[in-house]
Amino acid sequence: MSNPDQAHRLWGPPLDEYIHSYSINSVKKRVNWDARTELEHRDRARATISQVCDLAGGDQDLGEEAAVRVTLSMLRSIMDLTLSPGTFVELGYPDLVGGCIKLMKSMEISGKDATFRYEYGYLCFRILTVALGVCMLQRADRFNFAVNKMQANPETELLLVFSQEVSRLVRTLLAEDQGRKHCDWLLALYVSEPPYGPPHKAFTDVYGPLRLHSILYLSLQHFLKAFASTYSPGLSLVFCLLWRYVIVDHNPYVHKCPHDIGATYTYTLLV
Repeated sequence: MSNPDQAHRLWGPPLDEYIHSYSINSVKKRVNWDARTELEHRDRARATISQVCDLAGGDQDLGEEAAVRVTLSMLRSIMDLTLSPGTFVELGYPDLVGGCIKLMKSMEISGKDATFRYEYGYLCFRILTVALGVCMLQRADRFNFAVNKMQANPETELLLVFSQEVSRLVRTLLAEDQGRKHCDWLLALYVSEPPYGPPHKAFTDVYGPLRLHSILYLSLQHFLKAFASTYSPGLSLVFCLLWRYVIVDHNPYVHKCPHDIGATYTYTLLV
């Protein structure tokens, strides 16, 4: 049985250690890669993204095997894409969201969720968050504007610019009922007779949002500590997805959950 205060052989540093690597002062702002170095980072991250995306459509629970197939080092290579405006686009794969949820779901110790107890789970959630934001900005035709803003403000942290544009998108979409319908279409949730165009590719299978909801609820204490101690850009879209899933799907299981998780969503959307 793993000691939650010590590093896990597959999942890396425990919560009290990894949070120091993701604070606002610790996160690396940006890099100036030459063409060869950037290509190397792209290729390494693309290979990992492909493996994570492949997990999105699988039905099996992988357990610790997941962290053998997709290692902590490989996940870090994906996050390296956020260090340059030119490589952000590589994160725009919808299946990356579903794949990260599958990886998070694999983290259990003695039948109890361990997602945010170790860096591996937190990093999966962080990648999920950025991938969802990139895809949504692309679908709303705002991604190029975000990248141009990153390039025009070389002294500003890239993830800060990204988070600002994601928050602006969420506020715009949720400002009125028609905007919420547009939001549901962009999120690829069910909308009767979508008026905006052909349906988008779903970010997860039909149970994906429910799995993520369950993970956050079961690991709420550790999630809140990680959330309070780290800089996590673009969170509003994750909770927007979960909230709209509850509204559109009318899932009775979600509605029966205690109010603590709903209060957490509301608070995060307002931040």
